[in-house]
Amino acid sequence: MKDVKSMFKFVNKKELVIVTFLDVLYNLSVYGTSFALSYFITSPLTKNKLIHLLISLGILYIVSLFLKWIYAKKEQVFLYNIQLDAEQYFYDKLQEMSVADIKKYHTGYIQHCISETATEYACFFETITTNFIPLIVGIISFIYMTLSQSFVIGSLLLLLVVITFLIRTKQSKSKSKYMAEFSKNKGDYNSAIIDFIQNIFTTIKLDIREFSSNIIKLKRKKYINSLQEYENYNAKVKTTFDFFIDLIYIFVIVVSLIDIVNGKDPLSYLVFYISIIGKISTELSGFSNEIEHVVKFWVLKKQLDEILNSEDISVKVRNWNNLEIKEGIFSYKDRSQKILIPNFNMKFGDKVSVMGESGQGKTTILNILSGTYPLNKGSIIIDDKTIVNKKLDVAFISQEVELYNLSIRNNLTLGKRISDEKLINMFEDAGLMEWYSNLKNGLDEIVGEKGIKLSAGQRQRLNIIRGILIDKDVYFFDEPTSNLDKESEEKIVSMIDKYLKNKTYIIVTHRENLKKLCNKHYVFKNHTLLEEK
Repeated sequence: MKDVKSMFKFVNKKELVIVTFLDVLYNLSVYGTSFALSYFITSPLTKNKLIHLLISLGILYIVSLFLKWIYAKKEQVFLYNIQLDAEQYFYDKLQEMSVADIKKYHTGYIQHCISETATEYACFFETITTNFIPLIVGIISFIYMTLSQSFVIGSLLLLLVVITFLIRTKQSKSKSKYMAEFSKNKGDYNSAIIDFIQNIFTTIKLDIREFSSNIIKLKRKKYINSLQEYENYNAKVKTTFDFFIDLIYIFVIVVSLIDIVNGKDPLSYLVFYISIIGKISTELSGFSNEIEHVVKFWVLKKQLDEILNSEDISVKVRNWNNLEIKEGIFSYKDRSQKILIPNFNMKFGDKVSVMGESGQGKTTILNILSGTYPLNKGSIIIDDKTIVNKKLDVAFISQEVELYNLSIRNNLTLGKRISDEKLINMFEDAGLMEWYSNLKNGLDEIVGEKGIKLSAGQRQRLNIIRGILIDKDVYFFDEPTSNLDKESEEKIVSMIDKYLKNKTYIIVTHRENLKKLCNKHYVFKNHTLLEEK
């Protein structure tokens, strides 16, 4: 609830008041037609009355069109801003999560939850402006006319309307269990198809079309089945609602017949009721449907909270002199093999190499020190203090390079003001000038999704340049030259030595050239980290 309340600060209060005011005026002009009909259509119906009626309806129509035009312009922009602000809010919350917690979920599923929740959040405000306000204006008009005719008849009619609304609302809330299952299966289906689309080149290369299609079809079947259950209940809700609306019409007709039998003229009231009940039933149905959006918002918000309400390790350690891992033990949940770190020690300013065969745990130690994964046992000690809910402030240069679908400049500078001259000089240092000189748009060249327009070696070197430009005091390198030939590797070694000479770093590597940059060395043997003397 606290998170939801904090989201309301993104709503422009001034715009909300303006939109609401315009909505009220517009609906007053719409419901005014019912009053005009009841006022002029009385026995005997004369030419004069019809002329006055047509003039009144014409004026109301022009006024309603004008107000609708102004209101529609304001409302749509207002609602889109709400949705986009909600997406931004959830994205900011996602950035506060630890990598380990994010990895528990498929990013496609997270994307689906954020998108759907933000949409339903905007629908909440749309409910207020599009359905709730018209319904309130209509009910007030209805109460005024019914009570002015007969307190008893008006009370009975109002009771029928309230009962109809309460039943529809209760049924809408009862649909939450169907919504939850439907939303989950829809998210699973979306994440599956997003996953295969994002990895379409792998699917084509491996020629696994049948496999991928079968997975998507399986997810789709569950999605459609849950949708069918949801719509079955929805049909029941709509049928019940229509039945009660018909009861209201029947009640009005019966009361009118009784008035005729008693010698009264119910024409004006009958015309009013028939015209206004149609409008109210439409708004009531719409409002009840929108309540379903509100219920769906809460269902989706609950699912999203399960993802986003993880431990926030946002406090970063920047100034330190000595770092240790003592008696560290780590194992992944899906593995029985334990990685042992009996004693790891480095001082600020050290250059440390970590070597060993693949699968021993080299990358794991970087993930532990960066706060991505917690130790199962043991502790990380900085300046004689065990760190809890904190992590090192580091630039982590991973071998898994993922660039943004932006220009080369934006991918490298990440919003910082860095001269083109400096970037080109770094291209020269990294051996990228031949590639750069052939680019049609230079630094403005778009690299494609995850840098797909570039080779693995180009992506890796750009990743190193980006890391250097981040300008942290501490760097973690995970196999920084794994995709490079010997000549290119030598250039990267020279770059690290040139630009990070006064920095602290750990390099996980198989390459002796990189090891030579370091003054302290560790090696993994039998999944145990040992210092080389």
